[in-house]
Amino acid sequence: MKRDGRAQWSRWDRPQQHGWLGSNGQIDAPAAQGGSPLCGMETIRLLQNITKLLGDTTDGMLYTPEDITVCTVENLNCFHTELQVIRWEHREHTKSLSLLIRNLSQMEQLKLKARTCKTDRPCHPCEGHQEQPVPQFLNKLLELLQRECWLQGSNVHSCSS
Repeated sequence: MKRDGRAQWSRWDRPQQHGWLGSNGQIDAPAAQGGSPLCGMETIRLLQNITKLLGDTTDGMLYTPEDITVCTVENLNCFHTELQVIRWEHREHTKSLSLLIRNLSQMEQLKLKARTCKTDRPCHPCEGHQEQPVPQFLNKLLELLQRECWLQGSNVHSCSS
């Protein structure tokens, strides 16, 4: 399916395309087994459950970082901020959303302390990203979390040129 000329992937296709998921549908990385703080398999499971709870009927548009390979801290901050909007609009899921927001905040702080990457590419403010429907927003967040687990498990340097 295409939207605005860009290819869109289902939430399960893209991680497998990049090798982030093994044939069993799990993150194919050693760090995923141990639950490293930056990997956060429990955060991934929580996000998957929230995605199921909200379903595709969710209205609204949220600022969604497109390129998750750069500006990880800024992207985490954007997802963190926009999740608060979802929590406000879906108070029936406040407990799960609050836990997800807390976990993202911890990841953001750990990434900030461990930041070693410098990029020539500008990091956009959250409002500088295009707005996407909630399901696509959650899908992109899942992609970022899976990528972080894969990078940690494979000892690949997460800096992009």
